[in-house]
Amino acid sequence: MRYDSLVNQSYHLAHFAIAFLILYWLLPRFIFQDSSVDRLERLTNLFVKACYFYIGIGYLLVLTHLYEVLAVAFVIACVLIFPYLRKGKIEERENAINNFRYRFYDALESGFMLRQTVANWRGRNVLPFKRFRPMRNSPEVPIDVSVLGKGKRDLRWMVSQLTNLAPFWLLVLVIGGSAYIRYFDALTQASPPLSDSYVALAWMKYIERRVLFHDGFYPAGFHITLAYLHKFAAIDQLYVLKYTGPLMSLFIALGQYLVVSRLSGNRYAGIIAAAFYGWAGNIFLGGVWERQIGTNSQEFAFVFIMPAIYFAIRYLQTGKRDVLTALLAACSVAGFVHTLAYGYLAIGVACAVGTALLLSLRQFGMRAVWVSLIGCISAVESVSQLLLAKLIHASENDSVKDFINSKVSVPPTELKPWDYVAAAGILLTLIAALLPKKTKVERLPELASAVFGITALLFYRYGGHLSHSVVIVSRADDEWAIGSIFSIGMGLASVWKLIAFMPKYRILEPIVCASLLAGLYQVNPLQPIKAIKMEWESGVRQYLRIASEYRPKTWTIFSQEEGYDLALGNGFHTYLRDFYAMYDPTGESNFPTRKGQTKPDKYIAPDAFVFHEKQVYRLPKTVGISTVLEPTYQRREQENALFAKWLEEFEKTHAKPDVYYEDDNLVIYHFKYPVDPLNNPESVVNGPEPLHRKEH
Repeated sequence: MRYDSLVNQSYHLAHFAIAFLILYWLLPRFIFQDSSVDRLERLTNLFVKACYFYIGIGYLLVLTHLYEVLAVAFVIACVLIFPYLRKGKIEERENAINNFRYRFYDALESGFMLRQTVANWRGRNVLPFKRFRPMRNSPEVPIDVSVLGKGKRDLRWMVSQLTNLAPFWLLVLVIGGSAYIRYFDALTQASPPLSDSYVALAWMKYIERRVLFHDGFYPAGFHITLAYLHKFAAIDQLYVLKYTGPLMSLFIALGQYLVVSRLSGNRYAGIIAAAFYGWAGNIFLGGVWERQIGTNSQEFAFVFIMPAIYFAIRYLQTGKRDVLTALLAACSVAGFVHTLAYGYLAIGVACAVGTALLLSLRQFGMRAVWVSLIGCISAVESVSQLLLAKLIHASENDSVKDFINSKVSVPPTELKPWDYVAAAGILLTLIAALLPKKTKVERLPELASAVFGITALLFYRYGGHLSHSVVIVSRADDEWAIGSIFSIGMGLASVWKLIAFMPKYRILEPIVCASLLAGLYQVNPLQPIKAIKMEWESGVRQYLRIASEYRPKTWTIFSQEEGYDLALGNGFHTYLRDFYAMYDPTGESNFPTRKGQTKPDKYIAPDAFVFHEKQVYRLPKTVGISTVLEPTYQRREQENALFAKWLEEFEKTHAKPDVYYEDDNLVIYHFKYPVDPLNNPESVVNGPEPLHRKEH
């Protein structure tokens, strides 16, 4: 089945969606409590708590080598049932049983209720038009003043319905457009984007094999999350990888909408902020725009930055306990996933706390202490990962270590036109915050937003210059994109208040918002994001074909480095160079025979697939890292040439191997063991170790 076929994508998307909804919507509703009446805020609250919960038990189960679907289900069941098993909870148990019974019968009646609701809604919309149609078409029908008045009331009701539904449909339009440009690659191209995706794929599979920090210490929160999704979706890990990355970048855009709309009280400003990130993020992100379709820890951690700032401000305003726990979850998850993103989140939360203390030490002092305590707890949890790595004797990740320790001297970052727009948004937000006739609680969101915007701008301009850190310099655009778009959204909300003084302003709001979206689309049309690939598309598709046609652990792929990450956990992988170095082309059997032996190699999988590149895949010369990879490309050309010579020698004494697949760039040869593996107890079906383990 073709990777990009409608049936194939529908099947895998359905599995992924069901798994995601079960893990991050259905189960959290029963595990966690939330008192918010705002639906989006409640969903965000449950999502961040679920991520925190799953990462925590994921670490525990992997450490104890118990990580499996049944173990995860058992822990979740215990958490769900335990509150009802304590003494004095008889009434709660009875209420829970009754609640389940009521929900069951409600589900049976939901179909009828849905049809009735749709019929009522449709009737109310059609009725005004039907009422006036006879009067328009027939001059003999007199116009009754009372009927006309009722028609005006119906028209007014329709306008009211339009203004109430407009924010929802405009948001759907923005998220839909954002999903299109991000998911186009995931739905049409099987090959993972960027080299980081291969690393995430391998580390997810190591978590499933109950191995922490396989290649040295790196926060494993994101890879635990990917492993959960794969366990419950029951599809190839590659699909989980391809679907998760774009979804997380969509959540960042949705986070912009949540925070801007709730802190400013203006949903249309939140929609524009989401559109700036979702549609036109390339303006702010520049060369790292392609990371929006990749699957990286950094982008997953970015999902929690804006919710954390929002929960911090909301707790300082309300003092609600469930908001404080949501703040703990958001901060901790970011710390479990990506240290740099956690630092940026800490700056935002610190700005909220500092602003609250400046407004009123007496009113906000104790709540600020609690928020600070939450920050300390999350910092300890983040550092505990490093202590855990030392405890299990995990090595340091050399690549990460070199990246962190790298230094560079750069001038202050030059501000671009959109940076000045963000600065103007900060100024407008600050002015709106200082307007009279506001209580300190009402003034806090806008003032904290302005302080965060100023801090983010200064960090963007001078952070790399003062620290000389390559990490900060290389990630400045990523972080400032979040802060600048948030500042523009809050500034736009401040300007938007002018519309409130105009007559019939409610009908003007959706018109203005739609006009701004149309203008943004005109300036920056929606184009699917394209990212660099590391190998031929056909090679990845053939891996999926092999994995679907042959049982796990019954096949081996001989290819280059990328094949290891794909085959890990499903089959076996060996480098192409090891094939021609290990096997004798003049052996007696048609199946690979080791040098110095006469019988076919029974210690590899019974189905061996050799990926021979007619033309070695190369990145375009316009891509910066292509020059760094040039020695690798030259080595691969030599290896493919040597394999071609091996194959030429092999065909002198044997029949040509079966061609499993061939195109202009790649040919895949299939060597099959002469004995049925079910009748060969010494075969790899019984679990011998693979011939080669990848070195990192």
